[in-house]
Amino acid sequence: MKNCMSFGKEFTAALFIIIEPLAALNARFGRTVGDYMILTNAQMLAQKLEGAALYRWSGPAFLAIFDSSLTIGEAEIRARNAAAQRFEKSLTTADNREIMIVVTISCHIQRILPSMLPEAVFKIMDGFMAS
Repeated sequence: MKNCMSFGKEFTAALFIIIEPLAALNARFGRTVGDYMILTNAQMLAQKLEGAALYRWSGPAFLAIFDSSLTIGEAEIRARNAAAQRFEKSLTTADNREIMIVVTISCHIQRILPSMLPEAVFKIMDGFMAS
């Protein structure tokens, strides 16, 4: 993100937050299940987000940085379509229990201007995490 800003280009960022509470999954079924859900959702988002680079943010969140040639409208459509994917997975736990996990993803879109300080952008994104 800093590179795009330092080149003086306007671009769109989208923060994707996995709604399923990973702490509850980790506590009940082990960290392996939570890590698997994070990895699987990252792969799904990466496949759906054409024209964007996907990065791990914090907790159960991913940040997509869209190519600066895309308008905010084009980036928003791509981000919303990616977030609309509902993920359902049946897993067998270590103690041979079958569980069905349903994951939904929220999406927050932000246009980043070259005049914005990186710290301000990070604060905005972290604010989305808190909401």
